[in-house]
Amino acid sequence: MHPNEADFTQDGAEIVNFHGAHIMVYDYPADSKYIARKIANFKERMEDDALFAVVNLKVLLDRMEEWKINFSRAEPHYAFKCNNDPVIVRILANLGCGYDCASKDEIDYVLDNKLVPSEKIIYANTVKTQSFIKHASKIGINLMTFDNEEELYKIKKLHSDPKLLLRIYASDNYGQCSFGKKFGCDPDEEGPKLLQKAFELGIPVVGISFHIGIGFNDTQVICKAIKDARNLFEVGTKTGHKMTIFDIGGGFPGSDKMGKIPFKKISFDINQALDEHFPESMGVKIVSEPGRFFVASVVSVIVNIIAATKVKASRIFENPENPDEEAYLYYVNDGNFGSFSGRLFDNYTPKGEPLFIESGHEKEYPCIIYGPTCNGADKIEVKEKMRKMEVGEWLFYDDMGAYTKTISTNFNGFKQPKYFYFTDRETW
Repeated sequence: MHPNEADFTQDGAEIVNFHGAHIMVYDYPADSKYIARKIANFKERMEDDALFAVVNLKVLLDRMEEWKINFSRAEPHYAFKCNNDPVIVRILANLGCGYDCASKDEIDYVLDNKLVPSEKIIYANTVKTQSFIKHASKIGINLMTFDNEEELYKIKKLHSDPKLLLRIYASDNYGQCSFGKKFGCDPDEEGPKLLQKAFELGIPVVGISFHIGIGFNDTQVICKAIKDARNLFEVGTKTGHKMTIFDIGGGFPGSDKMGKIPFKKISFDINQALDEHFPESMGVKIVSEPGRFFVASVVSVIVNIIAATKVKASRIFENPENPDEEAYLYYVNDGNFGSFSGRLFDNYTPKGEPLFIESGHEKEYPCIIYGPTCNGADKIEVKEKMRKMEVGEWLFYDDMGAYTKTISTNFNGFKQPKYFYFTDRETW
């Protein structure tokens, strides 16, 4: 039996219906671990060991406030691919976000659910399926990115009223996940030629875009991209285009503990570069495509230990100091083919901890946390030390909102976690 939100009304929560979803609204501030413990306690009474996730909507609003304070010039277009949860995407729309979409289905979801009008959607995929371009033309999605001549011919043939952003190469090769080899044209050699070709084809280019990648190490790479974009704005204007939009992409950290550079440092450096190369007097609209920045720290996933095996440390580490040291293999009901798929596709390394503190279990042991599937690569993390855990106990993983739900599969028949949404009354 799964707990319902109504099971928590007796503890001070009002259940609010939000477009068909239930939000638990508490009279007092509550953090994710506190709510997770409440749900886990109820599930244990019901002998229910299914994994679950808690969604802290206060954190979502806090992230939006942080964005507005540090990036007041950059209008956010949320990267839909990051987390498409219906509650999260609707709240972001209500807070003023546009959307960065990469496919017909993403675009249709946003429009069918009336999240934002078509003019607040960027079709930000430089390699577009032909039928998707036709569909975008039919429903009035005009703002799109491109980075090569072949794409221009496709758009010319298939779209009746395109407005394009030229995506330039900008990549931190030492970042967490670089995009430079796959996307973007060379701003010096290819950029001017593409602007000229678009003009010859009668396709308006309204601006420049770039995306530095994920987990970047050096803001100077971004600052150089901003300078390159300004040069191409001048080239585009001289060519005959009316350049009015500059898209600085995404890749911003989901929290300071997840990023190598604090967000305030990132925003400060970018703002300085924008003030130098795109002063407000230019009248250029600055947009961005943040995803993980908004949602990474909003969601926490709680998994149940479904099996535990005592082993020697030599099975966990190569050449350990004490090969015969007591160690454990723990198997949980979510893994790399589910909520932890970000380990494989996003280079994210989540760190879990016991949900509950247990007296008498102070001694710690080396361990490996494995997912539940029959695939040997389904390993979540290796820990040098963690208290001994029993079958049926819970592990808590925070910062699990980005690229988890959307990449997750049901490989081997294992399901995604149920989301429980909560906030405090003042925030709501």
